Amino acid sequence: MMRSMTGFVCQNIAVEVDSGEQCMISISLKSLNSRFFEVTCKTPHALSQYETDFIKILKPSLLRGHVYLTIHTSKPSLFNGQITADTQLVQAYLNAVNNIKNINQIAGELTIDNLVNLPGVFSSTENLIDSQIKDQIFQTVQQLCLALNQERAREGASLQAELLKITQLMQTNLQTIEIEFQRSFEIQKDLIKAKVSENQKLAQIKTDQSENGLLIGQATMGPVSPEYLNYTLDKLDIHEELSRFADHAQNLIKVINSANLTKGKQIDFILQECTREINTMSAKANNSIISALAIEIKVEIEKAREQVQNIV
Repeated sequence: MMRSMTGFVCQNIAVEVDSGEQCMISISLKSLNSRFFEVTCKTPHALSQYETDFIKILKPSLLRGHVYLTIHTSKPSLFNGQITADTQLVQAYLNAVNNIKNINQIAGELTIDNLVNLPGVFSSTENLIDSQIKDQIFQTVQQLCLALNQERAREGASLQAELLKITQLMQTNLQTIEIEFQRSFEIQKDLIKAKVSENQKLAQIKTDQSENGLLIGQATMGPVSPEYLNYTLDKLDIHEELSRFADHAQNLIKVINSANLTKGKQIDFILQECTREINTMSAKANNSIISALAIEIKVEIEKAREQVQNIV
C-alpha cells in the first residue's frame, strides 16, 4: 500500500446550544507534502487549549505531511460567554476627557459612540465547552483521519502504478545498455589487443623505445604494454555499475510494493543511488548509444523523484 501526502476532507456536525438553537460546526482536514509531520490548527479560541490533543489523534494516523485542521462555527458567539463593561475604566476615560477639556478650554461632549470604541471598555468571557460538543468534535476529527487516509490511499495507488511503470522503463533501458556495452566492449578489447600485439612486435625491433612509455602509437606515442590493456579495459568496464543499478531497481520495486506505510524517503534514497550509478556508467562507457540511453534513464529518475516528494 502506498499513500500520498495530499488530500482534503470535510464534515459538518449539528450541535444544540443552551438556548435550544441549532449551530453547525464545520471541521476540515487538509494535508500537503512535507519532509516531516506538521500540524496547523485554525480553531475558535476556546478550542485552542485542545491543540495538543488534536495532534495526538492526527500524528499516529497520518504519519507524515503538513496537516491543516480547521474548525469553523456558523454561530461565532457559540463559545463566548457574557459581555461586560468595565465601568471603572469608563469613569477613568470620562475623568481624563473632562480634565483635558478644562485645562485646554476645549468644548464638546463625549458621546456613547465615542465611548464604545475606546479600547478595553468591553470584555467577554469564554464559556466552558460542553462535554458532549467536545466529544462530538473529537470523534469527528478521528473519523476525518480515516477518510483522509482513504483519499490519500486512492492517490497513492496512482503514484504506485506510475513509479512501477517508471522502474520498468529504467530496467528496459538498462538491458539495452548492457547489450550495447557487451558489443562495444568486445570491439574495444579486440582493438586494444591488436594494438598491443602490434606494439610488441615493434618493440622487438626498436628495443630502445620500450623504455619510453606505455602509450598507444608507433611514431609519436611509443609501444603499448599488456598492462595498458588491463588499465584501459578497466576504465571502460561498467559491469559493476550495471549490476548495482539492477539491484537498486529490484529493491525499488520491492519497497514500492511493500506493506510499509512510510516509504517515501526510502524510495528517494534508492533513486539517489540509481542516479549515482547511471552517471558513472555514462562517464565510463564512452559510447554515444549508451550516453543517450543513460539520459533517458536520468529523465525517468527525475520523474520518479518528483512523484516521491508526495509519498508518505
